[in-house]
Amino acid sequence: MQTPKPPTFTKTASKATLVPGESFNFTVTVTNQAVTAIGNSAVTDPMPTGITATAVDNPACTLG
Repeated sequence: MQTPKPPTFTKTASKATLVPGESFNFTVTVTNQAVTAIGNSAVTDPMPTGITATAVDNPACTLG
């Protein structure tokens, strides 16, 4: 019997350093390593202090 593999999560930023008012992108990737689908799941990723999320480019994602 195989041990179930948990999903992996990675987050990257398009810039390492920002100046006030500058825009950048966060990319969050969730990879299902299991052999079966994962259902009824949510990923929550709080923004760092001083950062405001203004848009998402995936209809399955929401700002909250």
